[in-house]
Amino acid sequence: MLIGCLPPPGGEAAAWPLPPRGAWEEAWCMLDPSDADPAHDLTAVYVRSQDENIEIRIDLLAYQSADELSLDMEIGDEANPQAAPRLIHIPPSADSARFALDPDLDTVTVTLPRSQVPARPRIEVTTPQDALTLSRAATYPQSGCPHTTSLLLTFYDTFAGRFPAEALRSWDAAHSGPRGERHGLKHLLEAAETYQIPLVLLDLKTPENLSALDAMGLLPRIRRMEEEGLLLLPNRPHPGALFGLQDSPFFYGEIQTGAPTFTASGDATRLYRPLFSNTKIIPIALQSDQNQPTPGGPSLEVRRALLETALNEEPNDLLLLGGSLRLSTWGHPEMVGKMLAWFASRPYIHVLTADDLLAFPAKPGWPELRPLPRDEAHAQLALHYQSLTEPILHFAERWQGARLSHCADDLDRDGEAECVLANENYLAILDARGARLTYLFSLTHTGTAPQLRQLIGPSWQAAVGLSNPSLWDLSKGEAADPGAYPGAFTDLDDAFKVYHPILQGDTLTFVQPDSQRTKTFRLTPVRLEVSYSGQEAARTQISLLVEPETRFTPGWAGKYVQEVSPGEAAWGLVNGPMLRIQTQGQVTLRAFNESLPLLTGPEDPDFSYPAGHYLPFPMAVIEATIAPDAAVWITVSH
Repeated sequence: MLIGCLPPPGGEAAAWPLPPRGAWEEAWCMLDPSDADPAHDLTAVYVRSQDENIEIRIDLLAYQSADELSLDMEIGDEANPQAAPRLIHIPPSADSARFALDPDLDTVTVTLPRSQVPARPRIEVTTPQDALTLSRAATYPQSGCPHTTSLLLTFYDTFAGRFPAEALRSWDAAHSGPRGERHGLKHLLEAAETYQIPLVLLDLKTPENLSALDAMGLLPRIRRMEEEGLLLLPNRPHPGALFGLQDSPFFYGEIQTGAPTFTASGDATRLYRPLFSNTKIIPIALQSDQNQPTPGGPSLEVRRALLETALNEEPNDLLLLGGSLRLSTWGHPEMVGKMLAWFASRPYIHVLTADDLLAFPAKPGWPELRPLPRDEAHAQLALHYQSLTEPILHFAERWQGARLSHCADDLDRDGEAECVLANENYLAILDARGARLTYLFSLTHTGTAPQLRQLIGPSWQAAVGLSNPSLWDLSKGEAADPGAYPGAFTDLDDAFKVYHPILQGDTLTFVQPDSQRTKTFRLTPVRLEVSYSGQEAARTQISLLVEPETRFTPGWAGKYVQEVSPGEAAWGLVNGPMLRIQTQGQVTLRAFNESLPLLTGPEDPDFSYPAGHYLPFPMAVIEATIAPDAAVWITVSH
């Protein structure tokens, strides 16, 4: 129970200085702690002037229907205490007042003609368990709520875009929510736009995510919301291409000296500033079942926490909500809409913006720092494949067109030597495990300096973790992820079967231990020739990774094109390298861009998406059936 007091505007006989027609944020307001059953728990009362009427709004903790309500309102006249007060019961049986009940927002609004409200009213609202009174016994300097909750909404696991299917599921999935419902970032953003609620998306601004959002045509929306102040997108410690987004002064992850940084803190109620430093440490919301949206909007725990934060005596406290978008109902279209609508309806809730955070007071010192939330298994797999890939790429960068022919060096540092064939135009790196062409580069001799271009590579260079995490095994080297595409001329029956290499000049032959199959790679100045020998036709895969860095430039997805004809397939870039595969057998090509037109709508669980829907950006894969003693020719045009 709380008695609220409204200011006297001047002399004893003066009326309330009610705010003019406007939002409830400008109304006189009084809050009440949560101390009763939800439908009888008065949390706030507001009074405002609307044209020729007076509106009184009552907020309850929660109710679902009028049948739960039992409210009595008494409007007396402070100038004439002996006068009989106006009595109103809710739900009404008969009364001249107009009533508006909104169970979605848990509000009751009473509208009275101004002529029926005393100039100096005293308003008392009661339920069977609670009471709240507005009077003029004390002074408030201005309209609006005297108490405010500073609410910060931060989210991680906001989006994943390694391949088209994953990007669509992250944006607007059919059944990916924690309850098997439609779910995705789209619904959180739509609710934020509708109710003008600012959000912090901690990990959206990664190069991979922005590249996928660009391919889906969604970045203009993200940019607009950022410019409007509805999205705060912190930088990462090592940002890549921004795709036209703002270079944020905020960071997420490792503490950045002199910059405000979002990180996991042991104190979720305060910002911190280390002594003698301009660094500001901003806590993030961690995953919690209690702070998620429910079918009725905020949980009772969240509603009470919002009130407690507003009414406590520490003005620099904040309330954190959010957590993992992927694992929570924050991506549920109906639930998140009700949650943000509820926040927007409460004038005492102020959701913090970027400008607010820059100006928000910080406590001197350091909080207890905690580990950032992350998928540990995926992070370890990514580091594993990064350790195998980076040495190869560094080797290629240093190559500069030298002629090479050897199987002497362990280029990827996996404990086994790779084979290298190179001339002035091509660099081929091959692995005896599977007799695979793992990487192919070309050197373009135009202009003042040769230009290195990648043509073929394994899928883990673009994305890791394509199979079920239960199948990952870091002890298996390149085979750690059985869903990966490990390069070109992979045997579909056993991608990592050991062959024996025989090197003769610019020709490298791999022989199976049982001599059932051999593969021969011959490098010439104009092409790479691959021939198979064996008793049966061989089915093989060729993973094409043409200039993968193109993915991190705006409009990149529309630059990739394909050509397919009998016995031939080509994949490459408009005004760039085009890799052409020719053989006498059957050739099919599938590519990531096959499903780009399908990414503009919601995921349809009953639709048969093309095979390229599940390929990593920006890959294409050729499958070919090669007859015994047949050959494959690889050429490139620029």
